Amino acid sequence: IQGHRLDYRVDQGVARITMAAPEARNAVDRGWCQSFAEVTRECSADPAIRVVVLAAQGEVFSVGGDLDHFVSARARIAAEAFEMTQLLHAGLMRLAQGRAPVVSAVQGVAAGGGLSLALSGDLVIASRRARFVTAYSRSGLTPDGGLTWWLPRIVGARKAFELLALNETLDADQALAAGLITRVCEHEQLDDTVSQMVNQLLGMSAAALAGLKRLMALSAASSLAEQFEHESAMMADTLVRPETSAMLDAFLARRQARPKGQS
Repeated sequence: IQGHRLDYRVDQGVARITMAAPEARNAVDRGWCQSFAEVTRECSADPAIRVVVLAAQGEVFSVGGDLDHFVSARARIAAEAFEMTQLLHAGLMRLAQGRAPVVSAVQGVAAGGGLSLALSGDLVIASRRARFVTAYSRSGLTPDGGLTWWLPRIVGARKAFELLALNETLDADQALAAGLITRVCEHEQLDDTVSQMVNQLLGMSAAALAGLKRLMALSAASSLAEQFEHESAMMADTLVRPETSAMLDAFLARRQARPKGQS
């Protein structure tokens, strides 16, 4: 599917949502938000999708909101911003609540809403050319895309406010040290690194990964006692699934086949 500034395709259980406007530095405008909402609706409704990859064409991952678009819509700018963010947030919520893990592949600058998109991944792989900056306060805006939810949970409230207020740019190694991303690789190895991770995920239980995503989401609003209950219920639900039974049988068969004394 070719949407506005966006490409969407599914192949062998992997959905790829690719920002496709490198000439505009993958800036996000209303048309993109509409396309993103539509493809995430289709993605979340497809039970065959096992992994989602969020990527971008060109040298820049995304500079976030298209400020030229906001200026051109100045006569109704408040309504335009509200409607755009509602579309963006609906798409991000579908990915967050979906069963499939999301892998972000960040090859260049991720700024503003582009940073929100990058951090929406359950796993975030960055090339050494990647740069991460909040950028909102520089243009007089407040954050969107869930950034005020993700950042405090990743780096803590103090560091999150510093990053959001002062617009410090982090390179890939600094972002890794801060916990913003999962892994750093050489720029030329980004595609291979993402493919290797996708293949690892495809080799795991879809039910277990979906359960893990659900438990991680529940933990944000649960007490320890409540999370214990969620974990018990999820474990019981997972164990009765045929794919879990088959994986347990295969694991036990491999263990029994090992030479005595080998761990």
